[in-house]
Amino acid sequence: MLQEMDAALLPHGLTGAQFTILRRIAENAAHTAADLSRLLQYDTGSMTRMLDRLEEKGVICRERSPDDRRVVNIYLTSSGTHDYPKWREEVRRGLSNMFDALSSDEQTQLGSLLSRLVK
Repeated sequence: MLQEMDAALLPHGLTGAQFTILRRIAENAAHTAADLSRLLQYDTGSMTRMLDRLEEKGVICRERSPDDRRVVNIYLTSSGTHDYPKWREEVRRGLSNMFDALSSDEQTQLGSLLSRLVK
């Protein structure tokens, strides 16, 4: 799946792993590097490097919390917010092409099985 995501996002200069981080930020599932590390099961060093790359690309920004200086919140930039729906659609289309090899019933069954594993 990551290969399909990588191929879909290549024209935008992003990887599937980077998109996964952007998706969590865009959907307000995570607000800090620690949140993202826990959610995506990355070690903190790897997450910091990934966030550095995304910040260099201008799609995220990190801001120290006004309430607690130890906390650094992560947000999509205006550019990231603007482009995120386009990236999401590219990924959706790429993954849809991959799953076209399965019948509708098989896709439903796979979705059910995967959701049981994630819980």
